[in-house]
Amino acid sequence: MVKLKSTQSLYNTFVDQVNILNNKMEEKLNNIKEEHNKILSYEKRKLLNEICEGENLDFKKLKAKYLVSDYLSDSDNDESNDNLLSKIIINGNEYYYEPKENGNVYDKNSKIIGMFKNNKVILD
Repeated sequence: MVKLKSTQSLYNTFVDQVNILNNKMEEKLNNIKEEHNKILSYEKRKLLNEICEGENLDFKKLKAKYLVSDYLSDSDNDESNDNLLSKIIINGNEYYYEPKENGNVYDKNSKIIGMFKNNKVILD
């Protein structure tokens, strides 16, 4: 009878540990899904903004029409729209910059390598 109780106890411990692991995995997957949705929303807004700038269209109007299921809140949308990076190629290298006075310039590894000043990219 003692062996049966110890086996049952071992089984219960195993089940508890599996449940803990399962809960942790679900939490991590939910975090990944949330992050993915934020990135996807950001990229959709960025693309729409670039199209609007290139075609001289109203971003807010098109955002309301086409990004109805946008994942981020309106305050996140407005904030990240102001923080969109522009892309520039200099000597065959891609750089990204904040198109505002004293904005940072980044390399493809997100390292700050310069500044945007007087509507020009200045590399260090």
